Amino acid sequence: MGTKEQHFFTTYVDKICKQNIIFMESTIVKEVLTPKDVMNLLGISRSTLQRLKKKGTLIGYKFSNKVYFKRSEILAAIEAGKEVVAVQEAA
Repeated sequence: MGTKEQHFFTTYVDKICKQNIIFMESTIVKEVLTPKDVMNLLGISRSTLQRLKKKGTLIGYKFSNKVYFKRSEILAAIEAGKEVVAVQEAA
C-alpha cells in the first residue's frame, strides 16, 4: 500500500472510530457530569478542574447550587486540542 492510500485508510478508520465512539457515548453514557465524574474521567484533581474552569477550557453549568459539565463539551475540548491533557500531565 502506498503512502497516499495508507493515509486515506488511516483517516477513514479514525473517522469511523470517532463516529462509533460518539454514538456509543450518546446512547450509553450519561451526558451530564458532576465535578467528581469529570475528575475521574480526566484523571485530574479538584484544583486542576477549577483551573480549567477558570481558564474557560471547561464550562460548568450551575443548577440548584451545584455545578455540572456536559460530557460532549469535555470531549470536544480534548479533540480541539485544548490544554485539558497538557494540564493533566503537568498536575
